[in-house]
Amino acid sequence: MNKMDDYKWLMLAKLIERYGSIKDSLLMLEKMYPKTKRIKEINQRLAKGDLLKEILNNDSFEKQLAFYIQYIDIEQAIRINYQKIRQNEKLKKELFEKIAYHIILLLSSIALLVLFTEIVLPNMIVSLDLTNQKTDSIIMTFKIINIIKNIVLFGILLLLIFIIYIKTFKKEAHIWLLFHKAGKDKIIRMTATYYLVNDLSIFLENGLSLHQSLDILRFNRTNRLTALLAHHFNRALLEGSDFESSLDIEYFDDEFHSICLYGLKDNDFVAAINDYKEISNFKFEQLIKKTSLVFQMICYLFVAVIILLAYQVLLMPLEMLQDF
Repeated sequence: MNKMDDYKWLMLAKLIERYGSIKDSLLMLEKMYPKTKRIKEINQRLAKGDLLKEILNNDSFEKQLAFYIQYIDIEQAIRINYQKIRQNEKLKKELFEKIAYHIILLLSSIALLVLFTEIVLPNMIVSLDLTNQKTDSIIMTFKIINIIKNIVLFGILLLLIFIIYIKTFKKEAHIWLLFHKAGKDKIIRMTATYYLVNDLSIFLENGLSLHQSLDILRFNRTNRLTALLAHHFNRALLEGSDFESSLDIEYFDDEFHSICLYGLKDNDFVAAINDYKEISNFKFEQLIKKTSLVFQMICYLFVAVIILLAYQVLLMPLEMLQDF
């Protein structure tokens, strides 16, 4: 294998903590995992005199590690990087578990509506020979639903293109600033503050100061929202604002300032940001529930429309017989 698994990096951090020398620790790691070619490659390049930050460019873990070691020692960098990756994986998994069912339900409802309006309903009308004036209202309803369906699908397509554009060209911070100027960035501020707080808790727990943590996070390319927030937080501190005032910058979630003030009274900032994480988790759950409710209402509406149309079409032959 040419990739070094994350847990092997963590083992390297433990070896460095015990023996101090990164070169000796890497040699020991190579003996522990002889099948991992990447460890041997790193050892060979270090022996040639290459710098570690130049060597670490094989995957996303290494690239992020190369960034961290410009500011902190390798052992701290590995632990922070490992914990951040595990944390992000956990957050993504929890989010997916909460919204997966509702997304599948919505997509299934849209697919069912498309299937019914494009295939089932036209075939029903043709097979039942419903070609008189009685079907005009159904045909008109069908056309209106088709237009609405196309608008919904087009909107979803535009949203996907927009998200892909933002992710591809790293425009998260620019979009945030646009929404911020319009005063419509409450959810973005809450999300950015939440991610910053999660990162800060890891950095502080690993022995870094707040200034060190912000100085690193403001150059974080993996999360532009966190980087923007860290930049403004750090700048407020460097410009001479006291800690309490710097917590009140316009890009923070409103509740973050209030919660941290209580933390300052107890002289325990870490406990305060952990409290904020807990409250934010609850707020995100409430937001997901509200969004899920909207999804469910849309799904039920689609199903109701399908049932209503099918019922009207099936009743048409009976109405025609009564007229006859």
